[in-house]
Amino acid sequence: MKVVHIMNELRPSGAEVMLRLAAPVWIDCGVDLFIVSCGSTTGAYAKMLSSAGYRIYSCPRQRSWKSITWFYRLIRVFKEVQPEVVHVHCEAQAPLIVLAARFAGVRTMIRTVHSVFQYTGLLRARKTLERGLMRTCRTRNIAISESVRLNEMERFRNRTRLINNWIDVSHFRPPTKEERRSARKELGVNGAQKLIVSVGNGCDIKNYQSVVRAINALSSSDDLIYFQVGNEHCDGADRRLVDELNLGERVKFIGPVANVRTYLWASDVYIMPSLFEGFGLAAAEALACGVPCIFSDVPGLKDWKEKGLEIIWAKTPAAVCVEQALLHFLKIHGSKHSSLCAKNVEIIHRDISAKKGASAYLESYLETVGSSVIER
Repeated sequence: MKVVHIMNELRPSGAEVMLRLAAPVWIDCGVDLFIVSCGSTTGAYAKMLSSAGYRIYSCPRQRSWKSITWFYRLIRVFKEVQPEVVHVHCEAQAPLIVLAARFAGVRTMIRTVHSVFQYTGLLRARKTLERGLMRTCRTRNIAISESVRLNEMERFRNRTRLINNWIDVSHFRPPTKEERRSARKELGVNGAQKLIVSVGNGCDIKNYQSVVRAINALSSSDDLIYFQVGNEHCDGADRRLVDELNLGERVKFIGPVANVRTYLWASDVYIMPSLFEGFGLAAAEALACGVPCIFSDVPGLKDWKEKGLEIIWAKTPAAVCVEQALLHFLKIHGSKHSSLCAKNVEIIHRDISAKKGASAYLESYLETVGSSVIER
């Protein structure tokens, strides 16, 4: 069975990493893997995905009248590959991708919705119609979390099947005492300091300024430091706030890193104060490493409550609530967290593995295509 995944520019972010992790499961089951990158460039992560077993095509997305050219280029790619399944991961121009697949003779389309899209007004109406059109073209929709599933149903009348995202549970695991000491030494964190870590690109939705303001409010806790891992806010808003509050000694902007696990192993608490999330892969990675976690009680993150995990909740993403959650962490730090986090590790390793998620997608492919394709 040939499956073509339609992506934007290929970056080392959630969906791309999951495809890399799932590749061995799918290949072992006889699936030929392809990716069409619709970004202006193929992307820096293309080599990793190619090494994992994907054949990659570049088909840069075009806008306005030029989208017609892009549309026919997609058809040519689909006719060349002749896939049994086209799996769409893009929100932008998803209906055109589905129509191109239909024109090329593809019978099975799967679409994964990767976020809690907050569209309102005319845009919401347009997106509702687009989703209806894709269903008419026999597109089967999948949500990555319960919050995404509910949002699609309530906002767009779009029924989806739930298949959770996944992480590399063999890589993201709790450190030994020596591994933790080594990680803290590597990052220059001394034994007296309590390290807060966040991982993710610094856009408004991530709401990292609330962490900065909370640290400023907790001025009596001089041993509290914060590492923001990932790209900074696009207009430098987070860094300006740090400079304004004179917190340069306590807040460090790390930038993108290849060794995220080192920062999780060195941390005392992981924080995700987002306004909303689709799923929160970085949150799952922190939980899998046995790190105490503070999350805002918002769509995409509050889904973790249903899994019985032990998490410190900020009632809202506001800085005052983040401050209260940090105070709660400091109060119980070093007492009972080790046993609670061990429970978290067990749940994540059981429910959020690549094998489980990839197998669920394979089942969805076979339900629509038919097992005879694999047998043949």
